[in-house]
Amino acid sequence: MDFLRRFFWRSLNRRQQDYLVGQLPVVEREAFKKTLFKKVLEVPQPFEQHQCLFIHVPKCAGKSLCASLFGDWEPGHLPLRWYAQLFPEFYARAFKFAIVRDPLDRAYSAYRYLLGNRQLRQDQAARRMLERYGSFDSFVEAWLCPENLQRQIHFAPQWQFLADDLGRLGVDFVGRYENLAGDFARICDRLKIKVDLAHINRSPGGIADTRGTIARATRERIHEVYRRDYQLFGYIPRLD
Repeated sequence: MDFLRRFFWRSLNRRQQDYLVGQLPVVEREAFKKTLFKKVLEVPQPFEQHQCLFIHVPKCAGKSLCASLFGDWEPGHLPLRWYAQLFPEFYARAFKFAIVRDPLDRAYSAYRYLLGNRQLRQDQAARRMLERYGSFDSFVEAWLCPENLQRQIHFAPQWQFLADDLGRLGVDFVGRYENLAGDFARICDRLKIKVDLAHINRSPGGIADTRGTIARATRERIHEVYRRDYQLFGYIPRLD
């Protein structure tokens, strides 16, 4: 069956492949490509070593955490349910954890990161799209809606990475970006290791630099489109 799937995929031209992949919700795309093109037969060695699964939600300090715990290796932005399907026995016993972030801060961080990123080829379409808007407020008003959240992985809702097949929160521990040092220490304690937290891939500036200039309408839109993130992770919307 795997051979037939790969044969079918390779029979398509690049435009046909891109079209089919583009029909998937963005959180599923990396999992789809990894499953189709790579023979994933074993649990990644860093996860096996620590008996854990780290779900890397974009723009939530994942690179820093991976550098601290796993050295040069990163798992990519694969959703929790991918591991549940491919490695059910390991999934059942592993310590599953993630870091989340206030949705307003995360959206602003993703905007700044993509707007300033001229290096990674896969992010250039997003950068060109953001350049059409003169400000974060304009971008949110014109683009940020439930349908578009499925098109760009940095803006995908956080719960979609952490939900199991039934839509429930499936991780054992959810740390907060806002309490990163403390929650990282709790993760290390659970894994029975002692390492320092690295600081990698910080976006220039931060939400604190412009908090007073973000329009109320922008805050309300973010609260609306990320409502489930606010509810599941206990963040209070900052509307004033």
